Amino acid sequence: MDERKQYHDQARRLRQKMKDHQDDEQQEEKKEVHSLPPRSSVHQRNDRKKKTKWRLRFPLIRFLLLLFFLIIIAAITSPMWLNN
Repeated sequence: MDERKQYHDQARRLRQKMKDHQDDEQQEEKKEVHSLPPRSSVHQRNDRKKKTKWRLRFPLIRFLLLLFFLIIIAAITSPMWLNN
């Protein structure tokens, strides 16, 4: 009987610890949310900081595309500079 009572006390203590821990987490979440700035102001700041920059995504494909256009331009204009 003593073991049952001790087990019950341990479970109650653990439940209480879990409840306290969950309450602490909820309070921290509330504090964190209230301390954050509004979403619109954050995005406005990001828009001001952004600069237009060229990303080199697939550089080989871009190079091949440029080479293709140069060949087409050379083929179209070749009669002009070959006759001279």
